[in-house]
Amino acid sequence: MKVKLKARIRSKEGLGAGYFILDLVAPPIAAQAKPGQFVMITVSESLDPLLPRPFSILEVGQETVSILIKEVGRGTRILHELISGMSVGIIGPLGNSFPDVSRAALVAGGYGVAPFFFLSRRLREGQVMDFFYGGKSKQDVLFFDHFERLLGRAFCHVSTEDGSYGKRGLVTDLLQPALERPDHGYEAIFTCGPTPMMRAVHELAHASATPCYVSMENMMGCGYGVCLGCVVPTSEGMVRTCKDGPILRSDLIEWESL
Repeated sequence: MKVKLKARIRSKEGLGAGYFILDLVAPPIAAQAKPGQFVMITVSESLDPLLPRPFSILEVGQETVSILIKEVGRGTRILHELISGMSVGIIGPLGNSFPDVSRAALVAGGYGVAPFFFLSRRLREGQVMDFFYGGKSKQDVLFFDHFERLLGRAFCHVSTEDGSYGKRGLVTDLLQPALERPDHGYEAIFTCGPTPMMRAVHELAHASATPCYVSMENMMGCGYGVCLGCVVPTSEGMVRTCKDGPILRSDLIEWESL
């Protein structure tokens, strides 16, 4: 059940390159949240900007919800200027969560790492996740040490387009040989990041007959299925990223129409 409230900013942590984390005191949302879900944040008490912004849930504590933000426009710039003790409007948790599987490949691109941070903290005994992470450069690779500690170094793979961290190239260059192993054992691939990257991951998954789920990060006005601002074309018609997603089966999406 979604909750709407005013959340106090407990802390703000800068990560460099425009990235920062807001820890928001929101116990009813923290108690319900599942990996893959998101929240809508009202960035100002004025009507400018009018619409709230969607953010994946990075992590939850006993009372807090953490979100990862990259300053890219007016709304995120306003959030960047807020300080601890101030409050923002928040609605959540919203959307669906990742399906439960025992072995999966997680494929993240840059800012798309947020839902996988939360997912990795909720692993149950016996679950195995291989983590593939790509960015344009080292400054776009966040929390990789966290994944290495939690999942094990042998299960974590990183690439950057400029070669400043990990292997030079695209994250799909790392994923493809893994999928070509007949014993990879992936029950599913989960991916989040730029649309061209997710489309490339979908195509590799399709070629290897591995189910693939994408976490769509569309802009939206409401977050719960009313405004229809986030619809995605699929073989089953137009679906709402906020209400029917954000986790969608990649084989249903009409990628050429995006």
